[in-house]
Amino acid sequence: MLDILSKIGHNSSTQKKKDTPMNPIADNHIILDGLYFSEDGNYGGGAIIIADHDAFTDEQMELLGTLSDNDRYDYAKAVLNGQDVSEWEN
Repeated sequence: MLDILSKIGHNSSTQKKKDTPMNPIADNHIILDGLYFSEDGNYGGGAIIIADHDAFTDEQMELLGTLSDNDRYDYAKAVLNGQDVSEWEN
C-alpha cells in the first residue's frame, strides 16, 4: 500500500524530507492532506488516515463504529500512534 502511494506524487502532512513525497508514520498507516474517493461512493477532503486492515483490533473497530464523526479521526490517529485512548474507551 505505502509503496503504491509513494509513486503517485501526493503531498503528505507528515512529510519530513523534501525529496520524499510521503513518509509513513508507521509501517501500517499514513496521514495525507488531500482528497479521497472510496468504492462505496464516499468522498471528502482534508486530513485523512489510510491504514492497513490489521492496524486496529476488533474491539477498536467496533468502537470506531460508535464514535461520532468528530471523534473518529482523533481516536484512529491516537491508536495508530500508540497514544492514550482512555478518553474514548471509557
